[in-house]
Amino acid sequence: MVNPNSSLYLEHPDWVMHAGDHKRTLTRSELVLNLGLPEVQEHIINSVSNILDNADVTYIKWDNNRGIHEMSKPSDNYAYMLGIYHVIDTLTTKYPEVLWEGCASGGGRFDAGLLHYWPQHWTSDNTDASDRLTIQLGTSLAYPPSAMGCHVSVVPNHLTNRNVSVEYRAHVALMVSQQPKAPWNHKPTRSYANNKNSAALSASNSGPPTSPPKSQPPSPASWPTGPR
Repeated sequence: MVNPNSSLYLEHPDWVMHAGDHKRTLTRSELVLNLGLPEVQEHIINSVSNILDNADVTYIKWDNNRGIHEMSKPSDNYAYMLGIYHVIDTLTTKYPEVLWEGCASGGGRFDAGLLHYWPQHWTSDNTDASDRLTIQLGTSLAYPPSAMGCHVSVVPNHLTNRNVSVEYRAHVALMVSQQPKAPWNHKPTRSYANNKNSAALSASNSGPPTSPPKSQPPSPASWPTGPR
């Protein structure tokens, strides 16, 4: 994404997705960089590499907070996906010690192809444990539980204002890839002991988060050739 009031856009207005001379649509005050362009891919790779080379970064959430609304031609969408695969492949290969997590519009734009490059996606900013059961059930129709990120967040929940016990929240998160968001001793309440028990349970069921080695795509020789 790029803000139109930025030096990048002012210097390269042709680097964003757009449909000819039609007005360019802003969402969240942003336009979409056209990753189908090799020069845009190179710029992103170099910019992210510069940060990782000069800071102690071990985790990156790669977010995508708006849709693509304008394209010059239908094939631009395809070129965009090939471009983002190239960017992510280059960065995850160059920085294998970094844990990468995908994130896009509350899970509405997951891409199974990206699981070749990073191990998990953030399923939703709705961290209410009760709602998460439905979210994780729906996501599980296409993705394994290990590919879903889930927080044990504070209560009342920031979206639903619901109070859910820490045991409930911890068990819902443990169904997938748990990421404690709130400190286990966030508030000294009578459930403090349960907080510690949940933390111990989490530690016993998960090792340190790492990005797994990339799998190799299947050989074309093994692809189905038609009805038998």
